[in-house]
Amino acid sequence: DLPLKGAGVRVVDALDFLAATAEGPGSYAGVRSVIVAGGGNTAMDAVRAASRLPGIREVRLSYRRTVSEMPADREERENALAEAAAVNAASAGAAVKPAPALLELTLPEAAAPGRLTLRRMTLGERDASGRRSPLPSGDTLETACDLLVAAVGEVPARAYLEGLGIAVGKDGRPRAD
Repeated sequence: DLPLKGAGVRVVDALDFLAATAEGPGSYAGVRSVIVAGGGNTAMDAVRAASRLPGIREVRLSYRRTVSEMPADREERENALAEAAAVNAASAGAAVKPAPALLELTLPEAAAPGRLTLRRMTLGERDASGRRSPLPSGDTLETACDLLVAAVGEVPARAYLEGLGIAVGKDGRPRAD
């Protein structure tokens, strides 16, 4: 869960969002601006799914660290951000600079109708994962948002993979040579 102050922005879990969009855009009709929070492959899938919804004008990815700390596969990240950038550019028109597809060092903090406030983050010491820990700064950014997709804390189903006889590394990913 992403604890947000306020209300006025619909918040959905990434896996629920992906399942719903696989069935069609029905429950997301009328959504114009989507922010996906997270940095893993599930977040990248959510960005791509959001980019393909009819009527979407803006898709952005909020990640509390920098792109170099993202756990998503490089190819997944590049493809997702390219799709979002294309949507943003098409909606902006020639006279307006499109919204950036990636909002590095940000964390959703508060909502108001159609708006999301993101806390700007800085990087501190390395944590147990080897990545630098995100720390809140005193700055915020406010942006348009109708839908916030929470793609945080997703990990591979280790027990399921091991039950299939697949060796899993300490990072939770299947081991391969």
